[in-house]
Amino acid sequence: MLRELTREELDRENRSGIEVESPQIGEVERLLREELGLSALERGPEGRLMIREGVERYREISRLLFDRGIYVSQFSLRHETLEDYFMNMTGGGHA
Repeated sequence: MLRELTREELDRENRSGIEVESPQIGEVERLLREELGLSALERGPEGRLMIREGVERYREISRLLFDRGIYVSQFSLRHETLEDYFMNMTGGGHA
């Protein structure tokens, strides 16, 4: 056994999120923090942002960006499966 988790702990550690790509990623991040109160945001390369909380609010997030005139070149939901979680915990199965 690698680790024992409750369902709630597993949900918290799940790496699911919303990936947003935009040339205005700084403004996207500001809006999400100030208007929606989201804080689990991870800046990535090339104008990408991974939103790690509020995934169930994806429609609200999309609508906010649209209403503010933010150009979004990518908006996608990412869900990690239990198998993905296991593979990440074990180093991807590489010994």
